[in-house]
Amino acid sequence: MQGNTLPLKIFADKSFYKEHPNTEITLTGILRTSTVRLGPNTRDMPLRLETSQENLSVYVTRREEELLLPFVNQEIKVIGKRIDQRQSGYDFEIWIAWIIPNANEIDVTKN
Repeated sequence: MQGNTLPLKIFADKSFYKEHPNTEITLTGILRTSTVRLGPNTRDMPLRLETSQENLSVYVTRREEELLLPFVNQEIKVIGKRIDQRQSGYDFEIWIAWIIPNANEIDVTKN
């Protein structure tokens, strides 16, 4: 993909994502920034996805954070895996395979 071509691939090709047993889901919501606590033993993520049902931390590394920043405060559609981190003392988070501006209805399964 070049330039602003969408959908934007985030973790779709990464082995950790593909090997995780959770089923992919599609969610629509607003991407927001989130406060991050600094220090050891934190898993705070700098972004969250607010859906009509819940707020999910968005798992990102610095590279993916930079890719997603242009979508902050916008309604988006994501295809990803909802991961339960409660056993580690956190909540649910979303691992994003693809991000799609909500107005742009593209079928990524055809790519």
